Amino acid sequence: MKNGHVVSQIYIHLVAFALVAFSVVGLYGFLFINTASRLKVQSLSDVAVAGLLIAAGLLSAAHNRHRLGALFASLLIALCVYTLLHNLAAPGLERDSSWITGLLLMRSPLAALLGLTGVALACAHLGTPGRWLARGYGIGLVLVIFTTHISSWWPALDIERIGFRIELNYIAHLCLRAIGGALVLLPLLPDNRSLLMDRLTVAA
Repeated sequence: MKNGHVVSQIYIHLVAFALVAFSVVGLYGFLFINTASRLKVQSLSDVAVAGLLIAAGLLSAAHNRHRLGALFASLLIALCVYTLLHNLAAPGLERDSSWITGLLLMRSPLAALLGLTGVALACAHLGTPGRWLARGYGIGLVLVIFTTHISSWWPALDIERIGFRIELNYIAHLCLRAIGGALVLLPLLPDNRSLLMDRLTVAA
């Protein structure tokens, strides 16, 4: 057991917990805070649900719960495929609601990226090819978001267009880079990765 494995495990947990925090805060503000309050979240997209699914998939994979991780990855892929099909069927609508969650639909480029994230999560434990796929996609995701952040070569993913609110789009870019890093590190964990962090350490 190497120190690098422990650091990787800690990083993956931090990314997962951050995704849970952002998603839960958004959902709580949208569902439970009174409309008159200035803390009320007026609009929220399926990104919050996708964030919870990615977090659950990362935590499951980090603790050798591969079937559970594959389930969360499959749900993420299904959500993103539905979003892409819905957006394709109604291309003229800027803000349409999901028939599944009732939240705003993600924009198609972001849905495509998150769908591929689900594929990488599902494949991360499937031998050497799956591990290389997850690592390659993680590196590619970091590079794509970083390049998009500093240039306009892919306008659909830039800060102003990736989501509906500019202040949250910065968080989306940060989270995507963090997810990419987690996907790079996940396949590097040993098979006995569940021994790297005990339950008390995770709870702390």
